[in-house]
Amino acid sequence: VPTYIVDLMKCDGPSMMPLFNSKGDIILVDKISHHFFGIAGGDKGLERARFYRHQQRQRPQETDSTEKENYNMRDDATPNNATRNDINHSATMPFSTYRPRGLTYGDVVVVEHPLRAGTVCKRIVALPGDIVVAKKENTTFIVPDGHLWIEGDNKENSTDSRSYGPVPASLVLGKVLLRMWPLRGNAIVRRTYEKGDTKEYCVVPIDHC
Repeated sequence: VPTYIVDLMKCDGPSMMPLFNSKGDIILVDKISHHFFGIAGGDKGLERARFYRHQQRQRPQETDSTEKENYNMRDDATPNNATRNDINHSATMPFSTYRPRGLTYGDVVVVEHPLRAGTVCKRIVALPGDIVVAKKENTTFIVPDGHLWIEGDNKENSTDSRSYGPVPASLVLGKVLLRMWPLRGNAIVRRTYEKGDTKEYCVVPIDHC
């Protein structure tokens, strides 16, 4: 079970404060769903761009908030790695109109460190095809196909993609579901997303291009 479905892991260090304690929290990690659902909208930037454009064309004119909350996408607008039930409209995700089961903005994931032995626990900020702007260098680059841009919640004290660049999605070990220990506050690790915009970097999602 720990190898293929779920696992208990320790997340320590200050990079994910205040979500996790710097002295180390025990977390429950889903290690299987990302193998089935992959990256939301596809693992290639072109696939995701086509999906978002198709989604926008198929979306009906919404005249009130009730229609907006009850809207479900048409079957023919479903990406190849999700089902219609996986893609329900949500007004709480600023750069996505659905809540897929695949890896997407705001998910907290455990990833093998891209440069050394060990793992890191970070939040997904950008997906394949998204544009990352390095403000100090005044340069831009696109997150490559099959890669993720990850950052810690405590951006002032986190070594993440801003240091070592986007990481291959193949390095993802799993998605964090719960904080098992210590017992404090809400143990559920929710998908939350704030626009990736710091003093050094800004992220432009592909559905805004």
